[in-house]
Amino acid sequence: MVLVASSATAYGAHPTTRASSTREAPLRAKPDFPYAHDKVRVEELCYEFARANPDASLAIVRPA
Repeated sequence: MVLVASSATAYGAHPTTRASSTREAPLRAKPDFPYAHDKVRVEELCYEFARANPDASLAIVRPA
């Protein structure tokens, strides 16, 4: 099991971003906020790892 602590900032600070976003919501971190942008990139790498290793379990949490 791989557990990754990301951040709700990965959803981006946009007028349409809801405080109660679900995991299906798009990750739209603004490039001018490196912390959030890096969190999105880490998640992308984790999903690549999970696809390449189907026997691995991956959980990503995005605390606010």
